[in-house]
Amino acid sequence: MLIVFLLPLCFGFSKPKYTYYVKQQSPLDTAFVYPNSEYIYNVLVKEQFNGPFNSTFKATLENGTFDNGQTTMDNISLNLNLKVKWNDLSSTYGKITIAVSNQDTAVQLVKGKNEMTELIASLKGQNPSLTVSTVPVLGNTTQFTAQVADIVYPGIYIKNIYDIVVNKTVNKFEWTLPNNWKTTDNKTGTFTTDVDVKQIAVIPDYVTTGIIKVRGVNDVGSAYSEMASQSFDRGFTFTTYPAYINFGDNTTSTFATTLFSGLTYEWSAPAGWKINGQGNTLQGLNLNSVSITPSFCSLTDGKIKVRLIKDTDISDWKQCPYQAVAQPTIILGTPNVYQYEIANFSVSNILPANISSITWSGDGVSVPYNQGTGAQIIFTKSGTIVLYASIIMNGCSSPIVISKVVTVATNRLSESWPTEICSQANFTINNLPVGNTVNWYATPSLVSYPTFGYPITITKTGSGKITLYAFINNVYTISKTITVGAPFYLGVSNISNLTMWDAGDFQVLPGTGYYAYEGTLSVADGVGLATSYLWSFVSATPGKPITWWSSGSMVDVAMKASNTTILLKCTATNYCGSYSQFYSFTNGSIVPLLLAPNPSSTQVEVSIPDAAATNSFMSTSMLASTENLSAVSYSVTVVDSYGLTVYTARVKDNKFKIPTLSFRNGIYSIVVSDGTNVYQNKLIVKH
Repeated sequence: MLIVFLLPLCFGFSKPKYTYYVKQQSPLDTAFVYPNSEYIYNVLVKEQFNGPFNSTFKATLENGTFDNGQTTMDNISLNLNLKVKWNDLSSTYGKITIAVSNQDTAVQLVKGKNEMTELIASLKGQNPSLTVSTVPVLGNTTQFTAQVADIVYPGIYIKNIYDIVVNKTVNKFEWTLPNNWKTTDNKTGTFTTDVDVKQIAVIPDYVTTGIIKVRGVNDVGSAYSEMASQSFDRGFTFTTYPAYINFGDNTTSTFATTLFSGLTYEWSAPAGWKINGQGNTLQGLNLNSVSITPSFCSLTDGKIKVRLIKDTDISDWKQCPYQAVAQPTIILGTPNVYQYEIANFSVSNILPANISSITWSGDGVSVPYNQGTGAQIIFTKSGTIVLYASIIMNGCSSPIVISKVVTVATNRLSESWPTEICSQANFTINNLPVGNTVNWYATPSLVSYPTFGYPITITKTGSGKITLYAFINNVYTISKTITVGAPFYLGVSNISNLTMWDAGDFQVLPGTGYYAYEGTLSVADGVGLATSYLWSFVSATPGKPITWWSSGSMVDVAMKASNTTILLKCTATNYCGSYSQFYSFTNGSIVPLLLAPNPSSTQVEVSIPDAAATNSFMSTSMLASTENLSAVSYSVTVVDSYGLTVYTARVKDNKFKIPTLSFRNGIYSIVVSDGTNVYQNKLIVKH
């Protein structure tokens, strides 16, 4: 049967015609195709009248592929053979469509159809029905039969010998027998029966259980129906066994199967286990029941199996259907795991009484508090971490190792501590859940506080600056520098800088008539407790001094005339309060000390010149001194280049020694005062 296409083509005044068609099979006998088999179709394009041929065609498939593996074929020329392989689908129709692929408007479809359908003889989704006669029990090789019912090709019809149209049926079947079974004509394994054979005679061996399978095969062997199967245990089952065995439980249990007299039973248990007090395998005639004692010195699923033997026949292993041994696993007891925070882990499916020890480990894993079945783990890294538990069971020398992949979120801990402690302040760690530990430490000792727990209250016992440390779970540290108390006076620093402007000569500030000092007078408030400073003149005799320049704890001063005595006030303030200090200052020249040796290594001898100094300054505490001024004594202060006092003393002689062995290499200022006069000089220490 042909599908004909008539196409006119305009060329000059003539309209030549062409026909093209595709092979199609007849409705009966060969009215279908088989899936996965190759068919050839011919596209014929024929010239009917004179004229040029300039058209090309395109073929499209449904439910099939061309030999190029595609579903379309472009640029089909004259008399082209198309190779088609139809798909094996539950849908039984395939389709070929032919169309003009160029844009020649003179070519027109004038008659017929441009597509063709094929009926695909697919067995997809067809389920055969399998029946068998009685199968002999184990130890018996009596023959039995297996039979499959008819299967039809859906939608496919043929004429039978009586010329009646009927459903086409499957006439070939593929069978699969258990190992060591055979048919009466010695077929084994998987085989295909002859045409129209739907029943086979089977001879089992003595001991094998198994499954018989069957499915329909199409006439050319290119596609199959679904599979029907039937299992045969031949009466062989486990009759006695425990519901399960806990990992670590070495209690002896009984396992038993159906007894078949005359058969040898071979038992198998995991390595290290004992069957009837012997090894992990045991064989014996009629040995259908055994006692098994577990051992848990290695990981095992605890599967118990048995197989049967008679003569040369050996069955497959039959596994006991009990739940066997649940494997030990690591359980996370914390919803989310964060870096540096305690996460609770435990081991499940294991009897704790039979555990000798558990050691937890891993890259970035810390166990600061305890090891054991339940552990508090701290991860020092974030990301994907593998946690290991190394378990040694009682009576075992080698550990068994289990692991768990843990996702650790990044560190979320932080502090928002106050920066000052005036009398008391509260401190805690942000985002740290209850159950974690914090140890506290502060240096220097200017506060009192609990050394453990959170939140804590810290109480002021002195004034200065401290560094506070919080050690979280012994693996992570947060620290902060904190001001304790209001500013307080420790002494005058940078005394060595109180020099005349021009190496001892008075220098008049242009346009002022004031004598200026290059050096800076500064007050130390401890360790920098003040946040602001205010300098002011309390009194001056004679004339008026000026604050030439000031910034923070430093001030430059200038006087109207020489031999001017002033009282200068500095007020240092912070969050906790203020402190004021007074300084008496008389301008003039500063008498230098005599130092030998300089540089010094172990000690330096200091000599005070006989001439009285005309330049001095003293605090109100100096002015209020109750010492007998008629008995001259000297206060000695050594200050390093950072303004820190490293040595103090009081002497009565104008010649004395200062030990320097403990001083670090550097430049130091030595200042000596008798309460009225000030003597000073630079010392170099070099070891």
